[in-house]
Amino acid sequence: MQSFLHRTTEYAFQLLLTVSSSTLASVTNRLLPLLRRDFIAALPHELALQIVAYAPDLTTIARITCVSKKWRAVAQDNAIWRTLYLRKGWYINERLLAQTYPVDVPLQRDDTKKSAKLDEDRLYRDRLQLEDNWRNGRYTAREIMGHGDAIYCLQFDEDKIISGSRDHQIKIFSLKTGLCRFTLSGHGASVLCLQYDDRHLISGSSDASVIIWDLQAILRDAPPMGPENSVAASAFNPSPYIVRRLRGHTDSVLNLRFDDTTIITCSKDKTMRIWDRWTGELRATLSEHRAAVNAVQFVGHSIVSASGDRFVKVWKWDRMSGAKVVRTLAGHIRGIACVQYDGNVVVSGSSDSTIRIWDAHTGALINTLGGHADLVRTVQFDSEKIVSGGYDKTIKIWDMRTGALLLDLKASPNLAEMAEVGRMMGGHLNRVFKLQFNEARIVSCSQDQRIIVWDFSEGVDTRFFTRPAAQ
Repeated sequence: MQSFLHRTTEYAFQLLLTVSSSTLASVTNRLLPLLRRDFIAALPHELALQIVAYAPDLTTIARITCVSKKWRAVAQDNAIWRTLYLRKGWYINERLLAQTYPVDVPLQRDDTKKSAKLDEDRLYRDRLQLEDNWRNGRYTAREIMGHGDAIYCLQFDEDKIISGSRDHQIKIFSLKTGLCRFTLSGHGASVLCLQYDDRHLISGSSDASVIIWDLQAILRDAPPMGPENSVAASAFNPSPYIVRRLRGHTDSVLNLRFDDTTIITCSKDKTMRIWDRWTGELRATLSEHRAAVNAVQFVGHSIVSASGDRFVKVWKWDRMSGAKVVRTLAGHIRGIACVQYDGNVVVSGSSDSTIRIWDAHTGALINTLGGHADLVRTVQFDSEKIVSGGYDKTIKIWDMRTGALLLDLKASPNLAEMAEVGRMMGGHLNRVFKLQFNEARIVSCSQDQRIIVWDFSEGVDTRFFTRPAAQ
């Protein structure tokens, strides 16, 4: 069979050598369509989508759109852009998408319905622009004031910022307007730490107590605050809003974390305490550290604590067998002030001015970041970056993979320049105590009594890809 095909091919070739150039050109024109078969155009649209979805990046998609009208139609389908978006590991608020664009609308290809559907290529390009803003330091900064002393802690979402201060108060500010919606007074000393979810706000204080507040009731009763309604902040009688006080620590409560069932607190008294969120029952007291336990994080039954004794400890805990240390991370040469843990990686900041990145499962040191000139008081990370703040009055953004310093947010050393551009264009003027970030912004607080919102989203619609800041 093969020899027959070979002879036939050779015969055809020899025959073509005998014809004129014009005849040869005509035959070539008839053969070319057979040699240039457009497999994408020949396939059903759904199968073509599956193939084009393997394109690795935006550059490849741009090249595909230049091949033909059919290829362009496939490359511009929303399903392709959704695949590219999710491949980046970016967050998308599916609930908000479903509310804004009804079921199946994002997958429609009918051009007559563009006004009723989400253009997911725009979503992808906006998210890409946001990443570029972070990478190149394009942001706006504005300050929020209202506390009468140093601000030690905060948390924010797309609606509000909740902060705690040395003035003994907790304040809830509008993220949009910066105006204080109301003030809570209940602690007898500085509010050092807090966390909230949809149901509760939980705070810890230098008065050694923990208060569980009914945040739902607080927000229900709070006066509305918007650009058209400048209602004065309310200092509520706290009693109706306090669900429970937790007492047990003998010194300042320095940090706390909670999930659906459990609250874990840590203290200057060198202990951590594990509480039932709903009953207030004390389940366990952990006392392996030899100095103040400055920070705690937990994911499921794995707890990570950081102490002035220079150690990070990884614990396993369950209600039946209690808690035990399974790993001690040693490397910092001075006390550790802050830690974040995501279940796999631990990032710690210390008064030795360094940040260390650890493998939580093996205890191996992955990287050490040096750049702060004083104690590193607060850290947070995601898959792309680490953001840190310290007593050197700066906020630094680092590449999570390489450890390279990407951006340094700080006040201008030139006081005349700061006066010219306006105070809010500078950074903090004193120690940075706490920061958090999400996809669009960093919010930080300081001994200078200011909250600064560093917004990287100018010109970008971030509705569908921002989430509450991690703790």
